[in-house]
Amino acid sequence: MTNGQREAIEYLKESVLIYKKTIPKMSNAIDTVLSLIKEQEKYIKDANDITEEMNGDIMRLIYELKQKDKQIDLMAELVYKRFKAELLLEYGFENEDQLKQYFAGLVEKE
Repeated sequence: MTNGQREAIEYLKESVLIYKKTIPKMSNAIDTVLSLIKEQEKYIKDANDITEEMNGDIMRLIYELKQKDKQIDLMAELVYKRFKAELLLEYGFENEDQLKQYFAGLVEKE
């Protein structure tokens, strides 16, 4: 066997020993990173679920506010038309918008 052949065999033996020590460490590192990714995916999913729930709550609140605004507008319109003369004289409302503001203020106090 020549010196070059012996050196090649020694090099391969050393390489095999290095890989035997490195492969388990690499495997553990990969497992750790995969575990971290799974944790982050769960965190993101939970955050998305909470965001969707909050969006639903906000949409319901917006709908309720719009309904209350419609009720206030309707109340003001009906009261103003029915009692226009009395409201003008007795309470000083000059128009329907002032009456709406009055009802809106009553709703806010509740």
